[in-house]
Amino acid sequence: MTESFVIEPLGNHHGRAAFSCGEAALDNYLRERAGQEHRRKVAAVFILYETTAAVVAGFYTLSMYAVRSTELPEAFRRKQPRYEQLPAALIGRLAVDVRFGGRGLGTRLLMNALQRSYQVTQEVAAVAVVVEAKNDRARQWYESFGFESFPDSPDRLFMPMATIAKLISGP
Repeated sequence: MTESFVIEPLGNHHGRAAFSCGEAALDNYLRERAGQEHRRKVAAVFILYETTAAVVAGFYTLSMYAVRSTELPEAFRRKQPRYEQLPAALIGRLAVDVRFGGRGLGTRLLMNALQRSYQVTQEVAAVAVVVEAKNDRARQWYESFGFESFPDSPDRLFMPMATIAKLISGP
């Protein structure tokens, strides 16, 4: 079977009941809360949809966010205006169904989220993208792409928009 994946905003045609990433909180979010949060503009939910089998293979959420400038590393903070809070984008959740593991789909979702976040900065300011890793494995995965930990919260990470611009433009 040839697989064909698209990433698109959450819609009524996305059957979410069978989604299972192995993390109950993420599974329950997609099944029970994602639609409502998407409609209410609390989180923009993007689905990685396998079109030939009509299956949700993964998802991520994006929201606008504010970071206290004092929480950021000094080296990054020095380059920013001296505001109490700085605008950012938040990847609140990101997961791949276990049936689709090992195919690089998490990377595809992350790159799409970063590219989308960067594109939005043409109209809505954000100095970075923030994520909160659920565990050490997730933190290490984000770090492998260049995310940096907040000094006082190692499971909370960020990537400056300047780094994202380089990452998505390629070599």
